[in-house]
Amino acid sequence: MATAGTTYTKIYDVYKLSKLSDLVTVLIVEEGGEPIYKVIEPPLDEVEFATFRKVIDGLRSVMPATEFRKMSKEELWKFIRGKAESLAKKFLPKKYRTDVTLEKILYYVRRDIVEYGKITPLIYDDLIEDISISKPNSPVYIWHSEYEYIKTNILLTEIEINDLTMKIAQKSKAVISRAEPIVDATLPEGHRAHIVLRGVAYAGTTIAIRKLLVKPFTPTELINRGTVSAEIMAYLWLLMDFKKSVLIYGDVGAGKTTLANAISLLIKPEYKVVTIEETREIRLPHKNWVALVTREFTLDGLRKITLFDLLKSSLRQRPDYIIVGEIRGEEAYTLFQAIAVGHGGITTMHADTLESVIYRLTSEPMNIPPSLISLIQAFINIKRMKIDAKITRKVWLISEPRLENGGLNFTHIVKYNPKTNLWEYHFNESQVLRVIANYLGIEFNELIRRLEARTRYLKYLVTEGVTNFEDFVNAVRQYKEEEWLLLTGV
Repeated sequence: MATAGTTYTKIYDVYKLSKLSDLVTVLIVEEGGEPIYKVIEPPLDEVEFATFRKVIDGLRSVMPATEFRKMSKEELWKFIRGKAESLAKKFLPKKYRTDVTLEKILYYVRRDIVEYGKITPLIYDDLIEDISISKPNSPVYIWHSEYEYIKTNILLTEIEINDLTMKIAQKSKAVISRAEPIVDATLPEGHRAHIVLRGVAYAGTTIAIRKLLVKPFTPTELINRGTVSAEIMAYLWLLMDFKKSVLIYGDVGAGKTTLANAISLLIKPEYKVVTIEETREIRLPHKNWVALVTREFTLDGLRKITLFDLLKSSLRQRPDYIIVGEIRGEEAYTLFQAIAVGHGGITTMHADTLESVIYRLTSEPMNIPPSLISLIQAFINIKRMKIDAKITRKVWLISEPRLENGGLNFTHIVKYNPKTNLWEYHFNESQVLRVIANYLGIEFNELIRRLEARTRYLKYLVTEGVTNFEDFVNAVRQYKEEEWLLLTGV
């Protein structure tokens, strides 16, 4: 825990974790030439800490830990808050019985009994995507959306890691034992934890937590951040309207799922959408949205459910769109077959180049023939770039496939030029847009006008500050193409 009043040579960021407590502040500062994430929690003096320990012991005597585990987080805090406050007032010397002291003690009671102990602030920081505990008495690392992997000032002892492991097991009903030393578990908040116990992990039990984003980034937020342009999103919006399929590829942490979720917000509200993921990340506004998530074996004896199982199930539900968080195995062939019979598809893949994508798709275990690969209308490459200490993402390339003499060739519709920091557009060469124009029975130039109208509308939304989830979704639903075709600008 960092202390207030410390001076630093460089401060990158300062913000409060008000979702958890106004008493908790985050500092991202430079140490040893690199950024470090520091959690500043309210300090307890000797009397306050002794009282806190007495409150914890008193609560455990009121209700055994086994009963705690049966309650939801909200139920547990509602049950113990009043008792914790009464115990704190009982044990505190009179001069310590202030609102500030009580608030501090209650914060630590909630942190250690109801929440996840020392890593609780990391759980509540929406800018953190992953939490990595590699071994005892070593800094906890995080994946921060603006700084990537950076270390924190949080260290856990072996006892604390073991306690956290048991808490995760209890909350998720996962089987964790020496017989099952490698476990995936889903927490009540939707976060996915991966645990490897000591014995398999040589230096001690390791825990990796992939967090569920509370609200996805909208297309206008990504335009504001410079990840995409309004022109790119307008093009993808047209593709979504006509159930075209896209595959997003890039390195780890490039922002593939973030982009996939933003694109999916452009799917027509009346469409039925099924999402299939290992970790719940995608959030949609669609009323006819079915969210499916894989499952490991549990304490209840329930069998494992794979991506392949869920994809087969989704085909029986007649979706307009199937969104698969990531393809890497046998489920890929089923997804491409679904696209072949008329379902729209959105998915992601780990690969740094288009050549790598095609190699992976055509090799074991996917084995997808070029004729099916060509049914993906747009391959989108997203990359991450480091500027100063911060990370930014850019859509680097959008390519449309075409079958020629039994092989695949690509037309690059959008290219990012890092020298000019601008995108180069070749929409006139888009075969997908020509197919849409033919379907509508209009001239290609007329479809380009519609593309430009949507571009203007998205730029207008950015200018008006329409970036949050609910406002953007409503704005897409209210879009009237004919009105914007008449406008020359806004």
